Amino acid sequence: MAREKILIVDDEPLNLELLERELAVHDYTIESARDGGGALKKVASFMPDLVLLDYMMPDMSGLEVLKELRSRGNNVPVVMITAYATTQRAVEAMKEGAYDLVTKPFDADHLRIVIEKALGRQKVPNDTEAKR
Repeated sequence: MAREKILIVDDEPLNLELLERELAVHDYTIESARDGGGALKKVASFMPDLVLLDYMMPDMSGLEVLKELRSRGNNVPVVMITAYATTQRAVEAMKEGAYDLVTKPFDADHLRIVIEKALGRQKVPNDTEAKR
């Protein structure tokens, strides 16, 4: 089975490095971008299975990147990441098609679970199994 590809988009080099290190342990193929324009180019060339997208970036916000992806018909799962989480931001991101919103600093286990669910790798029990 081919390794899943994840694009990490964050304007902060330390955040990129931290996320790259965390995900490399789980055997993903990783690419990164530091801004919205770079993210859109990488999505087209790298064709990721999932995008981890910083909410607040200069020039083009993560929400603008998400809107542009969806307007292009690209339905890649997007997990937004932010240090400034609010209910309004979460609702806004979900309305635009984000899979989830994770707050910084992130818990590595929580992030892994969100990623696995978004990639469809984690088995979620259905109602029948839960009743057994």
